[in-house]
Amino acid sequence: MLTKRRFAIVGLIFLLVVSVLLCGGAAAKPDPELSLKAMPSSKAPNKRGEKPQAAIATFNNGNHQVCSQPDPQSWQDGEGVCFVFDKTGKQVAGYYGYPHSDRFICMKGTVNHNQVVGEAFSLLWEGETVSDVSQVPFKWDQEGHLTLSQPEEVRLADRRDRNFSAIHFQTATLDLDNFHHYEKPKMKSPLDLCP
Repeated sequence: MLTKRRFAIVGLIFLLVVSVLLCGGAAAKPDPELSLKAMPSSKAPNKRGEKPQAAIATFNNGNHQVCSQPDPQSWQDGEGVCFVFDKTGKQVAGYYGYPHSDRFICMKGTVNHNQVVGEAFSLLWEGETVSDVSQVPFKWDQEGHLTLSQPEEVRLADRRDRNFSAIHFQTATLDLDNFHHYEKPKMKSPLDLCP
């Protein structure tokens, strides 16, 4: 029995040495035909096996939802922070915010690759004034995707002719790089939340 065990161990060592000699020599020499440039990074799957989203500039016209986290495939409307919008050509209009919260901001602008540049509107709650808001560019969200600047107070009316005060940010830049495109919008329509 001891001899069989020794024979098995010697056999394994022999196979290991032969494998290292055969593979080690080939691994030490880089193959000139292989290159990182040959790997299309936009098609490379991530840790979860998902492909990165195509640029939103290439989306079809219509309603879309993109979120910083993949679709949870559950009762949740989205995960992370989301942008729900209507796209017509290079123009988009919608809202950016957190699912299942009242923390959102309306935005419209022009899309270039995965960036939206335009203007944004946020409701002023009772007791709030535009002077409470920073005049210098600042990040609206904790993830740092939305940058706002140049606030001014405006009066707006909704579809039911109700007037309210809002902050109009004359400059808004939303970076949607690495966001996930949901198959269909799950959150409320921008028409329900934005004037």
